[in-house]
Amino acid sequence: MNRAILVCSGTGGGSTTILRTLTAQFLHQGAHALVLDHTRIAHLWAKDLPTVTHRGNVAGIHDALVGLGSELERRIALDGDLDGVPRLMVVIDRADATLRQLARYRETFRQKDDPKRSPAIAALEAVLYEGRAARIHVIYAGPATVS
Repeated sequence: MNRAILVCSGTGGGSTTILRTLTAQFLHQGAHALVLDHTRIAHLWAKDLPTVTHRGNVAGIHDALVGLGSELERRIALDGDLDGVPRLMVVIDRADATLRQLARYRETFRQKDDPKRSPAIAALEAVLYEGRAARIHVIYAGPATVS
């Protein structure tokens, strides 16, 4: 399996439906999911499922990604002994807007001596880079065009 699946489409192109379908299939196979839904309504179907963590506001998304970074480190420290550790799917709808919101959010509480880079975005990048080895995979929807 690849480290990430990117779904690109214009508004109304079905990317949310594709994310929902893929996530449901992975959940059926025993995976857990972290669903980051800045629209707060696109993935309500998953909100009350026992193996899903759903975050809809930017503060919750930030904290969930920082926690994901810690989970990645924990799993990497297991040195490949991942028997019994469920696959974790990180689902990000409208990734472009979510990442912009995270960057703006970081600026609201960053102190002068803090790193400029958002720890949430850094954690997501770490997962994209080494998540596969820790059974963490990302599926996300972005714009059909990148400017």
